[in-house]
Amino acid sequence: MPANSKYDNALSVAIPRWTLEFRDNICNVKPFLAAMRQLGGVAVEPGGSEIVMNLRYASIGAHVVNNPLDAVYDNLAAQANPAMSGEDDTVSAASYDWAEVYGRIILSERTLNKLRNDARRMGIYVRGVTQGAVEDIGRMLNNWVLANTGAGSETAIGGLPYYIADYATAVGSFGANTAKPLGGITNNNAAHFWNAYVVTSVGAITYAVLDKHLSNIFANTGETPRLAVMPAALYAKLKSSAVNLQALNQQGGKVTVGFNAIAYGDTLIVPDNACPSGTVFLINPNTMKVYVDANEPTVEQVPVRQPVRFYKILMHAQLATNGRKYNGKLLGVTE
Repeated sequence: MPANSKYDNALSVAIPRWTLEFRDNICNVKPFLAAMRQLGGVAVEPGGSEIVMNLRYASIGAHVVNNPLDAVYDNLAAQANPAMSGEDDTVSAASYDWAEVYGRIILSERTLNKLRNDARRMGIYVRGVTQGAVEDIGRMLNNWVLANTGAGSETAIGGLPYYIADYATAVGSFGANTAKPLGGITNNNAAHFWNAYVVTSVGAITYAVLDKHLSNIFANTGETPRLAVMPAALYAKLKSSAVNLQALNQQGGKVTVGFNAIAYGDTLIVPDNACPSGTVFLINPNTMKVYVDANEPTVEQVPVRQPVRFYKILMHAQLATNGRKYNGKLLGVTE
């Protein structure tokens, strides 16, 4: 495309502006993130060196100090015994690194040249490509959160398979295995609060099975996960046997996410094929959140030796939790 300062200047202004406009769609393009956003599980923060979340514990009890020495003793006992109660815990927060997330806008010089004398059509073309590029970031973010088996870092979005780790053998016994390090917290005690609720070999999905595990988490934490996400095949099986189930819609539903969704009590159930096969995640959006930097994304044109215009989109995001115990993972779930 021959140099044209008029369109060069227009593109340099329009693309960043449209990128910011479409940023709000990042968490609406896939069912899981759309549901998380509706339930308060997407947090928009103004950046910073890291994400810090004050910890939440499964049980909170009143403690009366009859003697000033009691407080000193409790503090020492907490440091010596990792299986500590909420009011005695000396660990107050979990921290997470922001991960860099990149997208790209590629505009064909051939197409731009054809449209150079038609500003309206050029605007439609560039706007559409920009929207698609930003929404692609949302799809990648959704897939990483549901499928990544590693912890978050500066170069990776953490995934629920890692964050919701270790399993409960019975109600009141979370963490049959050592808690996996996360958020700067490492502990070798199997009964530590930094374990989630995980059950293997669950079998056929039914409302009774779902209710059992939601109730187990409630019995241990006092809160019921408000979101269940599963592969589409499991969702279809569950929906086909609906009994006393409220379908969510604009008129009578509690939440409208723009995708297929049903509710069991206060728990929203959504299908998402980025969810690992045979897996159901039970999410408490109060304690498990997707963070997105409020100051981004930013756009930079990158020179390339091809007949295209290449723009790099950069933003920061991360999955973070301040209470793994409030969340669950069911494995070996079948139709």
